[in-house]
Amino acid sequence: MKILQIGVEKSGNYWLYNNLDKTAKAAGLPWRRYARSHPIYPLHQTWPDLSFPDQPDIDFLNITPDKVFYYIPLIFFWPIEDLDDFAAKTTHAWTHSNWFGPTSAAVFERFDKVVYIIRDPRDVLLSFCHFQFMPFVQRYSMVDLSEDPISYLDKAWLLRTQYWITHVSQHLAQRERFNIHFVCYERLRYDFQSEYRRLLDYLEISLSDAQIDQIADDVSVRTMKAASPAHVRSGKSGGWSESLSDTMKADITDMAEPLLELLGYPLDDAPRDWSDPSSLPRVPDQIDNEALAEITEEALEVPIDYAISQTVEQARWFANIPAIRGGGVLGREVDKLVASLEAFAELTRAESDLEEGVE
Repeated sequence: MKILQIGVEKSGNYWLYNNLDKTAKAAGLPWRRYARSHPIYPLHQTWPDLSFPDQPDIDFLNITPDKVFYYIPLIFFWPIEDLDDFAAKTTHAWTHSNWFGPTSAAVFERFDKVVYIIRDPRDVLLSFCHFQFMPFVQRYSMVDLSEDPISYLDKAWLLRTQYWITHVSQHLAQRERFNIHFVCYERLRYDFQSEYRRLLDYLEISLSDAQIDQIADDVSVRTMKAASPAHVRSGKSGGWSESLSDTMKADITDMAEPLLELLGYPLDDAPRDWSDPSSLPRVPDQIDNEALAEITEEALEVPIDYAISQTVEQARWFANIPAIRGGGVLGREVDKLVASLEAFAELTRAESDLEEGVE
């Protein structure tokens, strides 16, 4: 059996990976990894500050509109010219990539099972921002982040929320075509036995109660945090209600409301009884794909002033790469570009203020 797992970054992907990996091993299924056939594998095993101990053995895929890459996050990309060859060398791959039509379809078609994990976007955002300050990202990222996670939220929230909406919506729209099984992080966290047995049914795997109990212990937050402290934090749900500002909560909820409501996520920060299965999110049996298309389209509408400010931030990010920051002709040209964008952004803000004054 070949399994492809998908999810927005920091949605519990590593947790899902461990669930699937330990399930396959308990069932006695074949275990193969493309990564072990790649020349970079021995070197990868020696690198310090990896995100988790078994990172070298994970077949990460980066899918773009035109190509598919085997990649090591933040570090290495290698084009996959022959998808059949890749598929023959793996039994379990993992991607964070969005849906890119024929390119994504060509990947999905080579796997027997496709599992997608969904998590509350506000918890995803909070976890993503904290992760930027973990040793792995700090060592291998090209940018020196001098802020703290909460300050970083102000820059990241809109684009990350937009990304979550489009990512989830577009994969929900492909559910029937590729028989995708959706796992809700919160259900797996707080109603493990029920959600895990649903996963086993989808995988067509039968395990004993003792095997299931052992896997539940092996993938518990306590066990995984001890094994991978640089990647696993608290694993709790609803932390966003304490960490995000009231304005940010309202803005994110307003932007993602149609999808939050569809999946059964709360629209306010009232205390949640996670022990009650009826209060946990769930993917509906029937979903209108036209409604999903509308949700995606609305999410892509970004205010012009924000789009410009994000362009400025991206230019500053580019200018901060050490090779460019070192000076030279390229460095000077990038500095000029940043200055021009900042001036344009300031002009746009002034025009916007003037228009509001006239109104």
